[in-house]
Amino acid sequence: MVKGTHSYRLDRHSIYWWISWGAKYIPAPVANFIGDRIADWLFHYKSENIVPEQVKNLDHVLGPDVSAREKRKVVRRLWRRHGRFLLDLFRFERMSDAEIAARVPEFLGVENIKNAIEAGKGAIILTAHIGHWELGGILLKYLGFKVNVVQYLYDSEEQNRLLDKNKAIRGIKIISPDNPAGFALGAYNALKRNELVAIQGDRVLNKSGIMADFFGKPAMFPKGPALLAMKTGAPLIPAFTIMGNDGRYHPVAEPPIEMTNTGDTEADLRINISKIAIIFEKYIRRHPEQWFNFYYFWD
Repeated sequence: MVKGTHSYRLDRHSIYWWISWGAKYIPAPVANFIGDRIADWLFHYKSENIVPEQVKNLDHVLGPDVSAREKRKVVRRLWRRHGRFLLDLFRFERMSDAEIAARVPEFLGVENIKNAIEAGKGAIILTAHIGHWELGGILLKYLGFKVNVVQYLYDSEEQNRLLDKNKAIRGIKIISPDNPAGFALGAYNALKRNELVAIQGDRVLNKSGIMADFFGKPAMFPKGPALLAMKTGAPLIPAFTIMGNDGRYHPVAEPPIEMTNTGDTEADLRINISKIAIIFEKYIRRHPEQWFNFYYFWD
């Protein structure tokens, strides 16, 4: 399991190894079919402590007018999507950049990232556990950007190697926040080199965050993305890679979030994280079956 995250019992190296094997050696249509059946089985029989919490998440996202039955259907689709996420993750290892790019019809808003790099301060790519964030990093590398990913390491070195092979193949650097000083220095130096620093902003891993309104109820968000933007002056650009129903992907980069930076750090953080929460709300509301949270977010 990742250090400090909300873990669940299906997060195991052996499971990922079997998914990796199936993705590489079973024809894609067959592997996808098998993956959907396994996802359905897990949803119905092996996730009794997870699905109710995911339905509770959708109580906030979809509201009271949507029935519990419909919310369970969304969660079932989420489990299937997560299976496809993992299968494609391991398929990417054997695909060329051009083959991967062929599955991406367009990259909306990529000019927002290009403009930031032209300005010379690097850019912070803010994403969440929505869609296929791993492919987002690969696409940015394919487009010629220098990419650094902020990522907690797993307790298992074998799991680190298995899940991060794509990054190693494509020269994407990992900045680990396990060491806060090392994280700050690594991210600062990457931005100083006019590179991209990609970071997810929808999970608090060290129990130190800021509360913000999220779908009508306070939830905790990490300080890191907003604080890094405030301290460095680098633009904070929300970006997501949405999974299409046809097996293709649809990345989008929003304009940079305008940072409030009056000098009152705590007050400014609250304002800026509220802006982040609003962006996340928009994409989660559109694609609730692609928000891969396996715990109750407001807990």
